[in-house]
Amino acid sequence: MKIAANLSMLFNELPMAERIMAAKVAGFDGVEIQFPYELPAIRLKELLERAGLPLVLINLPAGDFVQGGPGLAAVPARQDDFDAALAQALRYAAEVRPQRVNVLPGRLADGVARASALACLVANLRRAADAFAELGIGVCCEAINRLDIEGFLVSGSAELAELIAEVDHPNCSAQLDFYHMARMGEALPASVAALAGRIG
Repeated sequence: MKIAANLSMLFNELPMAERIMAAKVAGFDGVEIQFPYELPAIRLKELLERAGLPLVLINLPAGDFVQGGPGLAAVPARQDDFDAALAQALRYAAEVRPQRVNVLPGRLADGVARASALACLVANLRRAADAFAELGIGVCCEAINRLDIEGFLVSGSAELAELIAEVDHPNCSAQLDFYHMARMGEALPASVAALAGRIG
């Protein structure tokens, strides 16, 4: 088993540029950075090469999601912003070569019907999957529990499985986070079974 360090969560006493080597020294096999865009791509590439660690995952820019907003991927009125975020992530990923890019569903936006939000998300996941396939980089999407993040659009393994099935793209898979499934009260074997064949 290989274990990657989420540098957005770990080694927070250090600047981001120093966390990669800290992960190497601690014995991790790779790193994940949720939103690495504060570091120039060429700089991050150099740091990864120096440490000899792969970049396992980054997130597509998510707009105001971290500040409590709905994000970009499932908001029809923010399509231009999503397109710009996708273009930014493609440029960045072409340099740093993450194994996967995570597209966060975000929260259900005020005044948007859930069905419309999901249709927007499905279309954007397909577009992202197409675009990143040309770079040989996988796209994934995850469910996040609604106890920690109220109003999150996709929460629980069944909802995530339905979403990935609807996207129906060979370059789009599920990212299964055991913490979030446990917070939703799911037994972990059941979560894995629900997403069988869809986990990237």
